[in-house]
Amino acid sequence: MLVQAHIARAGMLVVTLPDVFDVRQIVEISRTLNPALEVVLCTNSGDEAALLASEGIGTVFMSETELARGMTEHVLGRMAKPVAASH
Repeated sequence: MLVQAHIARAGMLVVTLPDVFDVRQIVEISRTLNPALEVVLCTNSGDEAALLASEGIGTVFMSETELARGMTEHVLGRMAKPVAASH
């Protein structure tokens, strides 16, 4: 999988797997092939997010938090649009 993704030449790796063990293993192999690789991780658990962030293996996002942020931005963006005047 990592060879097919050309990880040795990649600028960034995005991992959204639910198993922290698998995430660590993929990041470790990827960094062996490409030490300068930027890593972005997504997790479903606050505890896992804190653990991965404390290990410093990449930028960590928590799915529920990001979903809430995205929905909030969408709603606020839609509410900020001027309403067409009806004449």
